[in-house]
Amino acid sequence: MGKPSRYPLAYSLFVKEQLSGVPVVANMKLAADKWKSLSEIQKSPYVKKSTELKAVYEKDLAAWEAK
Repeated sequence: MGKPSRYPLAYSLFVKEQLSGVPVVANMKLAADKWKSLSEIQKSPYVKKSTELKAVYEKDLAAWEAK
């Protein structure tokens, strides 16, 4: 098993959801503007998911380093 991939940040999860099926370069600024306009409550599902993925990453990384 190779080194685990780093977990995605909340912003990355949001952008991935917003741009699914759309050319990324053309709409990256639009997604960034949307993210900036979100309230903390609206951002919370992405922050929560990122935090969960971070915990999994840290566990996998510790297991990988122990080998």
